Amino acid sequence: MTRIYLQGAEHGDCILTRRLTTAHTGSWCAAPFTWLNGEPELVSHRGVGKAESVSEGVADRNQVCVASTIDQRGMSGEEPGTMSWSWCWIRTADGWRLWDQGQG
Repeated sequence: MTRIYLQGAEHGDCILTRRLTTAHTGSWCAAPFTWLNGEPELVSHRGVGKAESVSEGVADRNQVCVASTIDQRGMSGEEPGTMSWSWCWIRTADGWRLWDQGQG
């Protein structure tokens, strides 16, 4: 699921990334070059790791998190470049959805 989401984000597929994201977190959906208008753009990804379960006692609810490396530009407060990024998913009635994400 993470790889599908990342491919959609890289290609500016806002419909896909929004459908796979809960209201709890933002979706990556900037089309290429919208970083010029202040929207963050996920330029590329690599190093997608193994899924790891995170229990509700550690997080705000049971999640499955996947670490990766992304190249971005236009993210508020960050210089364009490479960073570690985690994608945390929950199972919903509609399937797996992105619940939380961020550095680390």
